Amino acid sequence: MARETRPTSGSDRRTGPRDDGTTRLFQACARLAAIALTITGTTSLSYLTIDVLGLRWLPSGCGEVAGVCVLPDHPGSRAVLGALVAAALGLVISWLGRRSRNRYEDAACKAGAPAPPDAPAPTDSARTASAPRPRRVAASEVSRGLQNRDFWATSPFHQQLSAAHLAVGLAIPGVVVGAVLLPLDAASSSGRLVAWPTVSVGLGLLALGFALVLVVSGRGSATHSRATLAVASVSLGTGVVSGLTWGHDGDAVLLRSGANTVSVLWVSALALLLPLILQQLAVARRWVRGDFFPWSAPVVLVLLSQVSLQMALLAMIALAGTWLRTLPVDAEHQVSPSDAGGELTAEGAAAAARTDLAPMAQTTVTLLVLLWLLLLLALLVGFFFGTWRINARTPAHLRPETVRRDLVSAYAARESSGVPGWAPPSGPDAAFWRSALRPGESGEAWVAGIARFYRIARVSRVLARFLTAAGILTFAVLALGTVLTLPGLREGSLGQAWAEQSVGPFRFLAWGALALPPAVLGLVATLWRNQNLRRIIGVAFDVGTCLPRSFHPFAPPSYSERAVPELGERINRLAANGGRVIVAAHSQGSVLTACVLAREGLLSTEARQRVALVSYGSPLTTLYRWAFPTVFTQDVLDSLAAGLVPPEAATARPRWRNVYYLTDYIGGRVDLSDPALDAEVNRWMVDPPTRWYVRGEPEPRIATHTGYGNDDALWREVDAMAAALDG
Repeated sequence: MARETRPTSGSDRRTGPRDDGTTRLFQACARLAAIALTITGTTSLSYLTIDVLGLRWLPSGCGEVAGVCVLPDHPGSRAVLGALVAAALGLVISWLGRRSRNRYEDAACKAGAPAPPDAPAPTDSARTASAPRPRRVAASEVSRGLQNRDFWATSPFHQQLSAAHLAVGLAIPGVVVGAVLLPLDAASSSGRLVAWPTVSVGLGLLALGFALVLVVSGRGSATHSRATLAVASVSLGTGVVSGLTWGHDGDAVLLRSGANTVSVLWVSALALLLPLILQQLAVARRWVRGDFFPWSAPVVLVLLSQVSLQMALLAMIALAGTWLRTLPVDAEHQVSPSDAGGELTAEGAAAAARTDLAPMAQTTVTLLVLLWLLLLLALLVGFFFGTWRINARTPAHLRPETVRRDLVSAYAARESSGVPGWAPPSGPDAAFWRSALRPGESGEAWVAGIARFYRIARVSRVLARFLTAAGILTFAVLALGTVLTLPGLREGSLGQAWAEQSVGPFRFLAWGALALPPAVLGLVATLWRNQNLRRIIGVAFDVGTCLPRSFHPFAPPSYSERAVPELGERINRLAANGGRVIVAAHSQGSVLTACVLAREGLLSTEARQRVALVSYGSPLTTLYRWAFPTVFTQDVLDSLAAGLVPPEAATARPRWRNVYYLTDYIGGRVDLSDPALDAEVNRWMVDPPTRWYVRGEPEPRIATHTGYGNDDALWREVDAMAAALDG
């Protein structure tokens, strides 16, 4: 949720948004959905540390029972200890976000390497332009997006967004600990002028309101940010003082307010997603058919983020609660009514069930894990039948017989082009060569493999639909399990039935949800040690951290804030020294180059006249137009192509070639509105580049996304761009 954006309702796939590429309504809804993630996570952590660990576990070993025994006669202090742990985790995450901001957003980009002493000074370099002005608006709201020189200068906005999320991380522990202390305060408030737990809850809710106003407006002042943080800090401090001072009077009082407050906060966080969902539904009917799905990335990602975060946290709550129920009970120091023998009475057991959310959490996690397993199985089956098997729904142009005809035509045109090295084998060694298109079992298998990669290249569309369906279904289960924790519903028949399912045969699946985060970290660490597998992580990280943070402040920073101006400075320096620059950009490199060429004031006039672009495997249309449509608008792509047309050219022939394979599962065409420009820019290349191989050796390898560099046709396009610059 850190960077995703969505086009306005008055847009379509070709022309893009009619205004600056953003709507204030969408921006506000998306920021609400992002802060809902922080509210959900902080609430779950607060319940885990305050209720499950602080109030239930710390006194579990007191008396004659072996185990932990901390502050047995002071439940308020135990609740405060749990609140401080939850707030400390929020402070650590905020510190990491601040550290990344100081190292990226606040750091001036390094200039290019110094020119030689005898080199002429640049005449119109980007260095002559003043530095970008820091803006207190999100990058996604900057007028004209990537083309605006201030697109990357949003450090003040990130500061205020960080303040709002940090305030949530401090206010929610204050609200929960205050709610926990309310029964204790009511039992011993005689003679007090102020009910301090009530003050803690009230100030915490006020801080949450300030934070929501801050993220909705997107343009809050520094005073607003400081006031929000101050109120949240006072709320937490008031709760701490209340617990340490008066939290010793209710050893036998049932602390059910904490569970009630947590359930209300959970449901409120999910409710904050509704504005974004409704806004997207309102514009979905105007979205052109043929895109991946009417809903774009923000809704899908926010649903999956909520589900993933809560799966891990609810698994921790469920398993901790299950473990606590297996421990021996010391009757004297429990927070629930019990009899003298240490066993809970029927009334006490019913009361404990009303305040213990762990059984319901375990049912929710178990159902979510089961649903994910079924969805993954459906994806594997669908992927198998959609790519490896030919069925009645397979399009004609993706069937092996059609692919064979296309390959025969493409190889014939290539071999008759007169390019040295492209002609069929001849001479004394011709007998040793074989054509992979020859009739026979091996030839049919080779063509079938290419056709299969044609179908795999379209998997991104299927994957987008799968993620959307998975997000909707899993979020529905999470929402149902969350709503049932509300007071009144939790004690009802449906709530009790939901809690009782936690002892079913699939309860072990909660361990899988708990093990998922460390398993992912372990997998990433393992892959990172392997140089070849490291690229898999690098590709995902490059895509996810390309753009500035506009919605959630605690995501990794954008490396493009330095990479884009540094690449621009490099081009300026080469052009200033009389060089002609051809940028051969593969995959993510084409995105960075597009950012450089689209940004006003970065390249000098001289550099723009001496630069050409050859992109290959480019995801500008296939991925970025779907995931970031208000940043990579159609206007940005059209302006990029038009800006590479020489001003003196009689016809629109831009110095840009975008080459692609139909087997490429990431890159592809770059759709342009002008048919003439589109035809000049895009160049399809046949894959594999040749059909010939030496007898006894494997057939030519399918290049897909990573094999462009071995294709002579690519470098012929580079030579053509060099000739265009020379001309």
